[in-house]
Amino acid sequence: MMEPIEIALVWAAAILTLSALSFLFKDNPFFKFAEHTAVGAGAAHWVVMGYGMIRDGAVKPLVQTGQLWLIIPIILGILMFGTYTKWPWLSRYPVAFLVGCGLGVAIRSAIEAQFIGQIRALVLPFVTADPLKTINNLIIVLGTIAVISYFIFAREQKGPFGKVTEVGRIIMMVYFGGAFTTIMFIYISVMLERIAFLLFQWLGLG
Repeated sequence: MMEPIEIALVWAAAILTLSALSFLFKDNPFFKFAEHTAVGAGAAHWVVMGYGMIRDGAVKPLVQTGQLWLIIPIILGILMFGTYTKWPWLSRYPVAFLVGCGLGVAIRSAIEAQFIGQIRALVLPFVTADPLKTINNLIIVLGTIAVISYFIFAREQKGPFGKVTEVGRIIMMVYFGGAFTTIMFIYISVMLERIAFLLFQWLGLG
């Protein structure tokens, strides 16, 4: 037997789920209510998370352990609110700091993941003891070369080179189709989970 608070939560979730699914028919006030509730709950969640990060990551270490260097990020965080005052230029300093740090981290990780890591993954032996692994390595290497060739625009894609680029285009279409299918499966699984919730937890048919 569920507690009253659990019953109220189940009913609230069911009402919001049905309100969101009502968009399948047409745009209506019920869907807008569910949409605004989701946006508001998400914003409230991030406000609480932000408060917790400031409290646990800055204020408590500063007060309890005396880490004075934490004053710098605290000041930069306060300056972010300068955009809502008469001195909006104050917010430029923390924004510039965040952009600089973000670019530094992103460039390093992008080079490692998108260039060095991909090149390492492409260095494969053409001949192995396992015939299936040999075929797989050949497909990966030759397919990668074909895809890269598709983006060589300095040469007209005709003749043998055009055939290679056509193979690269087909490989990309197969990849995009697989990626789209994966996304659709995720959406379908979420839809099935909500339907199962309505049938078994809300209506109690199971």
